[in-house]
Amino acid sequence: LIHDLKNVALNSTVDKAIEFIHLLLKEDESFSLKVVQEHLFIDEVKIKVDIENFLASMYLIEEMKKRGIGSVTFSAHLSADELKRFIYAFISTDIKSHQPFEELTNKLSSLAVTAISIGQLKEEAENFDHVLEDTREMAKNIYFKTIAVASEIMDSEKLKNSTGIKKAKR
Repeated sequence: LIHDLKNVALNSTVDKAIEFIHLLLKEDESFSLKVVQEHLFIDEVKIKVDIENFLASMYLIEEMKKRGIGSVTFSAHLSADELKRFIYAFISTDIKSHQPFEELTNKLSSLAVTAISIGQLKEEAENFDHVLEDTREMAKNIYFKTIAVASEIMDSEKLKNSTGIKKAKR
């Protein structure tokens, strides 16, 4: 850690985060921050990222993936001290270990972090090969049709025939 847990800058950031988390917790008893592919979700709602927050969001996604975290669930009785312990455990987890998720889980347990739980990142089991093949086939068809129409227009120009407006617009 760059700062210890009593640092003023860290405390003000944690206080702002706690305020925001409690604002989200007014709706429910808990909520989850989830990583799905390259996107962040709060429960089932995708977070729209603007250009100002893009790098921070991508950094968070990458850090969660490095630790094998697919979701972080925050409960209603979360305190600032517990959030600090979670951040400490998260940052101090060795991402080069064979099982960083288990290491983080053990640290959270030993630090008595109970209001925040983590879920393991699920490997993407979906296979998009069939979509890719369909897309390639469609691209080939469009390409050859375009070549045929362009060839036909060029031939009719060479022969000084009038070009059909419909064909020219395609």
